Amino acid sequence: MKIKKVIKVFLITLGIFIVLFLTAAIIIPVLFKDKILIELKTVLDENIDAKTEFKDIHISLFRHFPHVSVRINDFNIIGNNSFKNDTLISTKQIDLVLNLRKVLNGNYDILKINLIKPNIHAITHVDGKQNWNILKLNNQINTDKHTKNHISINLRHYSIEKGTIEYRDLYKKKTFIIKGLNHKGSGKFNSENYKLLTETSINELSFAIDGNTYINKAKANFKFDIDVDSKNNRFSFDTKDIKINGLQLSAKGNLQLKDNTHMHVTIDFKTASTDFKDIISLLPSTYKDSLKSIVTTGNATLTGNMKGTFSNTEVPNFKINLIIDKASFKNPDLPQKISNIQMSLSATNSDGIPDNTIINLEKGHIEFGAEPLDFSIVLKKPLTNQYIEAYAKGFLDLAHLGNFIKLNDGTKLSGFLYTNISLKGALSEVERKKYDSINADGTITVSDFKFSSKDFPETIQLNSLALKFNPDTIAVSNLQAQFLNTQFTGSGYINNLLGYYLHNGILSGTININGDKIEANKWKNYFTTSTHNEIKQSDSQHKPTATFIAPARLNISLNANVNEIEYDRIKIKDVKGMMTVGDKIITIQNVEAHALEGNVRLNGYYSSVIDETKPDLNFEYIISLGKLVVMRRHITQL
Repeated sequence: MKIKKVIKVFLITLGIFIVLFLTAAIIIPVLFKDKILIELKTVLDENIDAKTEFKDIHISLFRHFPHVSVRINDFNIIGNNSFKNDTLISTKQIDLVLNLRKVLNGNYDILKINLIKPNIHAITHVDGKQNWNILKLNNQINTDKHTKNHISINLRHYSIEKGTIEYRDLYKKKTFIIKGLNHKGSGKFNSENYKLLTETSINELSFAIDGNTYINKAKANFKFDIDVDSKNNRFSFDTKDIKINGLQLSAKGNLQLKDNTHMHVTIDFKTASTDFKDIISLLPSTYKDSLKSIVTTGNATLTGNMKGTFSNTEVPNFKINLIIDKASFKNPDLPQKISNIQMSLSATNSDGIPDNTIINLEKGHIEFGAEPLDFSIVLKKPLTNQYIEAYAKGFLDLAHLGNFIKLNDGTKLSGFLYTNISLKGALSEVERKKYDSINADGTITVSDFKFSSKDFPETIQLNSLALKFNPDTIAVSNLQAQFLNTQFTGSGYINNLLGYYLHNGILSGTININGDKIEANKWKNYFTTSTHNEIKQSDSQHKPTATFIAPARLNISLNANVNEIEYDRIKIKDVKGMMTVGDKIITIQNVEAHALEGNVRLNGYYSSVIDETKPDLNFEYIISLGKLVVMRRHITQL
């Protein structure tokens, strides 16, 4: 009987507890929703100098019992002033977990934060302003108003699910993008000393500087157990769980936040293995499918250390070394491997001044079968003078290239390429056109080159070509080519190639081309067939055909001399004239020819300077018999 009585009392007590819980679960959200909503808006307004908005909030006792769960939907922070059109943060959902006992007393103590699908867009404008500087400084909170009702943070756990972070520095031309970010951390954040346990996975990690991509859509996983000294803002770690694609690293060290602009770091890292395949796994994701089956041999090690201060004007002293020794890789579908890959690459800085960084590829060597390629490069003063010493020498039989690298189906390639070039001097002198201080020398020669593909079924043949380099000019000589039964010869020069690529300069030069006979009907049929296929494909995708835009930053003169052009049954002989490709404008000057016992003269231009979508076209041709002009016509539209 006593047992039944005990059970009865227990069931009654349990029933009362359930009723009370359900009652509280209904009443608490109703009672506290408006209060939490007002408190949230007040804290945001008092501390954030930007526009904040969210759709609504939901309160529940069920999701994280015995604590209160607050869910904020469609939360956004939008900049103002010069960033008024920039959304800094947008997140689908924010889950907060509050201490129930303190909520009942009118205090809102946050224990956990979970961000669902956050998108963070951080921007540094060209004037150096940053859109994330949104906290109101020296904000004095009315303590009387917030004596009983206030929000405090007493975190135990936080997480990010399916996040995206994009950082774009428009001033220094840097881009850092993370997609598919999943991160979580836990610890006693209100303690003076505690261990922060973190795990991170990233689906796509990309990093680029000045248009050059160094990491492209890499996968990454990190696991850090960090010893936190919150009093001194010092964070120490020792981990073997850093993985980027197939490359696994171990690292140990610490960092300390001195103030808002200075951070001191001491870090040592190294690769966990010496397998060459781990290093090439860092290649862009474009080659991901090829890397799955690629066969590699050889060793590779990556080591580095860093010690010093990060600030607006300095970087820590660092030394990073990559050594590849007797490595090779081979596509299993191809007969030969690229072998004897050797490389010794280092990046060092000994005094913390960014411009004193030295990048040294001391030794580079690759063999395509029995054909070697040797190269080296040293870069000093990368931010100012850009002093460089570079060298490359090698020979390649292009007919064998398909044995090492997979070519597109239908591609046929042959010929011989020889290079022997060197460069020494400060690239900043190129911009000043002080070529005497630059030592550039060497040649590139091409012979018996033939190329055809599905897109270009007619063979492009380059019997010979020689390029000779000096600091300001590339001399073009011995050009002998053939295409669509036309024999071409040519020579000339090109100026300011380094300035064109390095400092957005203007590429200038003069090329002289001689042709024997052009069968214009064959050329027309060849290119109109290709154009028709492109338009047909474009129409199927409902995309308009793009307007041809004349190239920018050019000043190239092409002097042409063709013995005969046959179009339909008309033979045009002794065609001479000049075409200049300028800055978004193509000019034809004094083109003369003989046809139908008379003379033809053509002048005009095609320009996309003013409007790239509506090019300006203006041509005039004159047909004359002796001194008698029989036809004069203007062409102003296509």
